[in-house]
Amino acid sequence: MKVIIVMACEIKWDSLSWDFKAGPETKARCKRAAQEYHRQEERTVIIVSAGKHPGAVSTATAYLMANCLIKMGVPRESIILGSAPLYTTASELEINLKLAAERNPREAIIISSWYHLPRLWLLTQRFRGSVQLIIKFAPVFKGAKVWRFFREIPRFWVEMAKFAFSQIF
Repeated sequence: MKVIIVMACEIKWDSLSWDFKAGPETKARCKRAAQEYHRQEERTVIIVSAGKHPGAVSTATAYLMANCLIKMGVPRESIILGSAPLYTTASELEINLKLAAERNPREAIIISSWYHLPRLWLLTQRFRGSVQLIIKFAPVFKGAKVWRFFREIPRFWVEMAKFAFSQIF
C-alpha cells in the first residue's frame, strides 16, 4: 500500500458564493496528488491536510482538497480527511504521518509546494521509520508567490536548530 499526503494550503473566501474556495496553489497540489494517484499500480490512499486558516473552520481546507481530487477522478473512498489542531507545518506533517502509519504503507509521498521542500525534508528526518518518505512538489503556476520562499528561510533555520538539539539531547 502507498499513501499520498497533500499538505494544506491557501483557501480564499468567495463573497459571491458566500463560501471558501481552493486557491491556485491548493489546486496545483491536488493536481499533482491526482497524477500520482493515477500513476500508482497498488492500492493507494490520499490524506488531505486540514490546516487551520484565519476565519475558517479547521476542516475547510481538507474538504476543499477532497472535492478537487474527486473532480480529478480520485474515488471518494480513497481520500482520508486529516485534522490539524494547530496550523504549523511540523504538527500538520506529524498528524498526517501518524494517519499514514495506521495504514502500514510501504511508501508515503508528501506533496507540497517547491518552497517547502527544504523544510519538509528536514522535518521528515524526525519521522523516519520503516516507511520510505518521498517529497514531491506541485507544479509552479502562473502568479506563484515567490516571496513565500523567503518566508521559509527563517522557518527552515528554526527547524534546523530544533533538529540539531534533538540529536544532541
